[in-house]
Amino acid sequence: MRRAAPSAAGSDGGRAGSGRVRTAIRGFVPALDCLFMGDFDALYASLSEDDRIRGLEFERVCKWFFENDPVYSHELKRVWLWRDWPGRWGGDAGIDLVAEDRNGELWAIQAKAYKPKYRVSKKDVDKFLSESGRKVFSYRMLIATTDLIDRTGERTIQQQEKRSSFFRLNDLRAASVDWPASPAQLRPARRRKPARPRPHQKKAIGDVVTGFETSERGQLVMACGSGKTLTSLFIAEKLQSKRTLVLLPSLSLLKQTLNEWRANAVTDFV
Repeated sequence: MRRAAPSAAGSDGGRAGSGRVRTAIRGFVPALDCLFMGDFDALYASLSEDDRIRGLEFERVCKWFFENDPVYSHELKRVWLWRDWPGRWGGDAGIDLVAEDRNGELWAIQAKAYKPKYRVSKKDVDKFLSESGRKVFSYRMLIATTDLIDRTGERTIQQQEKRSSFFRLNDLRAASVDWPASPAQLRPARRRKPARPRPHQKKAIGDVVTGFETSERGQLVMACGSGKTLTSLFIAEKLQSKRTLVLLPSLSLLKQTLNEWRANAVTDFV
């Protein structure tokens, strides 16, 4: 029998048809306790007041982030500061870091320690996009300590023929890493212990596994804050699923799910 992964929803609209199992976790369920992790804002506040020094410190912070974040440390094989990359072609080329992914392709990365209320403009990214447009790079990323970018700048990044993205302040704040207190403490991070199912999640997992004994489809309905993202991971691991299809309505939710799964998976996945 082919097992279809259960869908997770925040409401219990719809009625289960014949041949399907449906389980619901209703009522108020406390949100999962947050792990005590280092705060990016505190790290940012510890950077130098001098613009040049702050920029250099942030480049080192970004290198540490790519090497220790659960998602990027899995995708990337090596990360260099621009001055240490063997293939560099001069001094300031608008590129601050270079990374090599698991496929051997190179990423060009620009790191900017802006004030949080600074709005990135097209002028700010032009040099980086021009220099990183060389054939050697397959992907470009601007990582900055602001969420703001003007329309022209955003359109310029989005409409590049070569893949390009903007990694924002809120992305840094949401990262599943234990940020050090200052740039002086950029040591390899100990990976946090994967989360384990809470009692209400164990019940949901058990209901789904039991349901699949008699049905090939199911719907799992859980309340907001009950940990649907992690529960879906726990179910996939419990079923020893070889392939799991995850459908989400937005890229932000996709990124959130990938971050949570990568940070808490017991068994690695592609």
